[in-house]
Amino acid sequence: MKHPIAQVFNLALLLLLFSSCSDTGKNPSGQTSATVEFRSPNGDIVAIRNTKGPDTSWTFNNALGEPLLPYDSLWVGTDTTGQPRDVIFFIKGHQTLISFYPNMQKMAEGELKNQQREGSWTAYDMETGKKQSETDFVNGLEHGSYTVYNFNGTPRIIGQYNNGNPIGEWSFYDDQGNLAGTKKYGN
Repeated sequence: MKHPIAQVFNLALLLLLFSSCSDTGKNPSGQTSATVEFRSPNGDIVAIRNTKGPDTSWTFNNALGEPLLPYDSLWVGTDTTGQPRDVIFFIKGHQTLISFYPNMQKMAEGELKNQQREGSWTAYDMETGKKQSETDFVNGLEHGSYTVYNFNGTPRIIGQYNNGNPIGEWSFYDDQGNLAGTKKYGN
């Protein structure tokens, strides 16, 4: 089960689909200041980037436009247009990373430990936003369960990893969820 704060972040950040930008002009020191708003499809503001000279701050809201709290700090990696591509939330010593496709659909999300993937990670389809796969990680390597999903949400592949290597019996399914075959890996 995901942490409730992570669920709220995930909902809000999934809605980052388009943005509008307005330049608020020069600040008193002569440096440019600007505000970029990232909005949900219904127009609610879900993220705001304020720039004043060399300083940039970010605010993230839920789907209702209410501030998301609490997170201790965050890091936002942007593309050349300023859209978020990777966002790391720092919450009480934990790090949650959410990555986005160029169309602002959520690409992947999960926890980081020592700058490596850790725990359960979920990847999403670029066009539909549907869950594409779930993979367990330890120290940045696949370790544990692995599931790939069909577009209708049924499993397509179910298997296990051990330190980045497939192990045991893997099951492969057709589009309707019927077992199509198996394959054994390693010991």
